[in-house]
Amino acid sequence: MIFMMKSNSSRYADIFRSIVIAGIVMFQAGTASAAPWFQDSLEWSNINEAISSGPWATRDGDVSISTDHAASGSRSLKVCYGGVEAQSYLSLDMPGVVFGNNNGKTHIFLRWKELRPTNYDWAGEKLNRIVGHFANEYVTLDYPMVWWADGYQGTSGTNGPGVIELFGNSQYSNGAIHYSFPYSIPRNTWVTFELEMKLNDMGQSNGESRLWINDVLKGQVTGATFRYSQNAAFTMDRIWMGGWWSPAGGPGPNPAPTCRYIDDVSVSDTRSGSISVAAPNPPSGIL
Repeated sequence: MIFMMKSNSSRYADIFRSIVIAGIVMFQAGTASAAPWFQDSLEWSNINEAISSGPWATRDGDVSISTDHAASGSRSLKVCYGGVEAQSYLSLDMPGVVFGNNNGKTHIFLRWKELRPTNYDWAGEKLNRIVGHFANEYVTLDYPMVWWADGYQGTSGTNGPGVIELFGNSQYSNGAIHYSFPYSIPRNTWVTFELEMKLNDMGQSNGESRLWINDVLKGQVTGATFRYSQNAAFTMDRIWMGGWWSPAGGPGPNPAPTCRYIDDVSVSDTRSGSISVAAPNPPSGIL
């Protein structure tokens, strides 16, 4: 058997190629985005099955697993409201949360898809709400909400102009508007939302929030205060996937039952959208 010895230059070339390949692998591993710690396409048979499997935790109002619409698979979460002010949601617990221990998250990215059918009627609508334990009670964090023009009264079958804003909903920040921008939510189309919430350190105004719609940065705030001295231990412990329908400011109750659909929910510690580099930061406030 004849062995052919490589020249020094060939051996060096092999070593160089190995280093380059290893470098590429290390670079890819180092730059890959972290997988969400929770993701669900809502392919459950019913709500009770979802809750018994966890970390879905509780329900309120009129929520169900539906085959009417689906962004992926064949099912989604159906959230409905009647003709009066009410809330409906399926709640999700953060990992390792123990009630009253304030051991939830201080920085999350919540991503989900929503569809509003043609006959969707609305007035003022609070989107998914983030809540936490404080003084052995659940308190809600500031969260996005949709307020529509013309006295906040929607029109069936249209995507009339409205405003999405991050609204202060704790007893300490109630009424604060952290950012606000006009938007028309289309009908019979799945729309992707991603919300970043980062709580401020106590005694500092360094909280942050951003909202992407279809992976386009639409609103953001920096230098915000979400935690005050009165709720210093507040952490993000639970998410209500659903919302609160409100006729506040409108001429009267909802003219017809209102349902929307939620699918492909994920929560992570890093941005999970399809765009790896954030868009240029818009000015804080109204866009």
